[in-house]
Amino acid sequence: MSVSAWRKMVTSAAERLGPQWRVVGDGRKTVLMRTDIEWWALYVGYEPTRLGRVFAYSAFLGGPLPPTRTGDAGVDGDQFVFPGEPRIRYQDDLVCAAGIAEFAEVVVGVALDPVRDVRGYLAYSEETLVTRTASGHDYLYTGRSRQRLVLLRVVCAAKPTAGLIEDVRWVLDDRLVNQNGANPSSEVFFAEMLELLRDDDRGGVEHLISRTRQAGLAELGASPDMLRPLVFPEPLV
Repeated sequence: MSVSAWRKMVTSAAERLGPQWRVVGDGRKTVLMRTDIEWWALYVGYEPTRLGRVFAYSAFLGGPLPPTRTGDAGVDGDQFVFPGEPRIRYQDDLVCAAGIAEFAEVVVGVALDPVRDVRGYLAYSEETLVTRTASGHDYLYTGRSRQRLVLLRVVCAAKPTAGLIEDVRWVLDDRLVNQNGANPSSEVFFAEMLELLRDDDRGGVEHLISRTRQAGLAELGASPDMLRPLVFPEPLV
């Protein structure tokens, strides 16, 4: 599918969905994004494979966006079974304005949007770490997984400052620190966060996260009017 054909199709899908969704970006980076953005960006895009592939992604905005489709969790349309349906849909039923609109609503609601509260997501992430550690799979917490867990701890102030400093050092010690972030690089971002934590500057930490969020959303093509004010939860400790 050409870029112009995809944009026309996704624009029609946005019209079906209403003001909660908007077409952003350009060229191959054109996506259908949900508005009212706070901690997560949720969007649907198109990949020009041999048959063409629609995908949906969720990106946590507490730090630099990862480079892979700029998302943290995703669903490919050619592997997704809609609830109540016996099989994956044929491409002709999915890659059309009506199919994309339904895919956006269902996938975001079912697969990508079960937890949008940062405290709830932190609790889920901590439970996952415990489970993986118990089964000997804690090595999976490298790169973006480690960064996201630490970011959630910082956002929620889930530990005393000394504990958060150790967590950020844990990220900076990771050999994958620079392979899972962009604009700015994760290493630069976490190094700045470390200095702010050492200075016990909570306001500076929140400002760093806020401006990095703005940079990431600008990279995706979102306009400022699509954003909700970023509200940090009350500290857990």
